[in-house]
Amino acid sequence: IAMLTIHGRNRHQTNYRTGPADWDAIAKVVELLGDRIPILANGMIASLDDVRKCLEVTKADGVMSSEAILEYPPLFMDEEFHSGRRTGPCRLELAREYIDLAKQYPPEQGGQGSGLKTIRVHVHKLLHEELQSNPEFRMVCVNAKEMKELESCLIALEKINAEQTEDYDASMEGLSWYLRHRGGNSHHRIQGNAPVHEDEEATCMGAGFFGNDSDDETEDEQPCGAGFFGNDDESD
Repeated sequence: IAMLTIHGRNRHQTNYRTGPADWDAIAKVVELLGDRIPILANGMIASLDDVRKCLEVTKADGVMSSEAILEYPPLFMDEEFHSGRRTGPCRLELAREYIDLAKQYPPEQGGQGSGLKTIRVHVHKLLHEELQSNPEFRMVCVNAKEMKELESCLIALEKINAEQTEDYDASMEGLSWYLRHRGGNSHHRIQGNAPVHEDEEATCMGAGFFGNDSDDETEDEQPCGAGFFGNDDESD
């Protein structure tokens, strides 16, 4: 083993029971094994500020981000957050850039099926907030059979955004898909052993539209929006 990554949640903390990651537990592993092997901390990394806080608490050698960085790829930009405000590109700009790149370098056969299916999944993550606020475009997005359908959906969302907000302030954007089971916003962080509220409802609206939003589905839980993207579990 050349490196060890510790996720600060237990196996029961999935979907609406996700709750905060236990950075103190990671710190204990670092204290015991940190002199023998590089250790990365994982869990509750939603901004560069979180990276700094996590490294301070855990003393780990680095961090790993999965869901948050899928929604917002510039997550580790040095100036992403300034006093809680995002300074990187907005969601629609990222989606536009991604679709342009996908057209230039088409993923003909993605890891979970057709290349277009892979593109749909990424567009869903990037534009989760917009698609939640504009449900009429959700079905267009998930049923797209050609790239031009996704492009038309993006153009429509860009038009809506331009009409509704003359001076759109991208700095006020926060994470949406990443927080779908957490019932909070991306500027609120909880450290340590905070309780997990099992009666907390999932925040992902529009169940039935976007397939399994969770990468760690359990047998006794119905994933948010099961059915449209097939098996989105990355463990197969």
